[in-house]
Amino acid sequence: DSNKKSDIFWFENSGIDPGSLIIYYENPRVMISRDDKQTAQEYFTKRGVKQVKLWQWNTSNGKTIFDKLKDSLESLQRLNNIDKWMCSTAVQLCKRLSFWRAFFNHNNIRIHLDSTENGLETIIKQMALFSVDGLSIGKVKSYPINSKGLFLGYYPNDIFFTWGEDSANRIEKTNPHIENILISGFPYKSSSRNKIGKSINT
Repeated sequence: DSNKKSDIFWFENSGIDPGSLIIYYENPRVMISRDDKQTAQEYFTKRGVKQVKLWQWNTSNGKTIFDKLKDSLESLQRLNNIDKWMCSTAVQLCKRLSFWRAFFNHNNIRIHLDSTENGLETIIKQMALFSVDGLSIGKVKSYPINSKGLFLGYYPNDIFFTWGEDSANRIEKTNPHIENILISGFPYKSSSRNKIGKSINT
């Protein structure tokens, strides 16, 4: 639904070859959660954009550097429960890194946009993307609230687009590792602008 916060607001009239784009769905729920009368799959199919369902994607494309690291970790001697927990966590990290590295490599992805605002998977994707000399782009999706104690609004991106100076300053404060913060304005097609205008005039 293009009236909602679309992740491909930049696509129409951009001149970008749709055949160079890949849209991936992380699970069946996310795939249909923003559908209106037209489904996302129909929309992208009509435009010639490749689509991948991650739960159906096969990673058997040879071992990555992270698989070798995982094998080394699994061979370590674990003396106590803390060792077991640390090793198990590191092995799981290597599995996710290997998955994303294989995915980026297999699909020749070097520029990646992810609108996710929380969780650790974006950090894992960034690490895998870095390992293939890729570049990540992020953008403000929700206004940065600078709330402490919530793992929300932490972005591992190389380039980040913000709405204005205030959101740029907030992102810079909470994400000092981002070297390139660009002010681009509010990018979405939204009826909220009209609502704001009406409330100001009344």
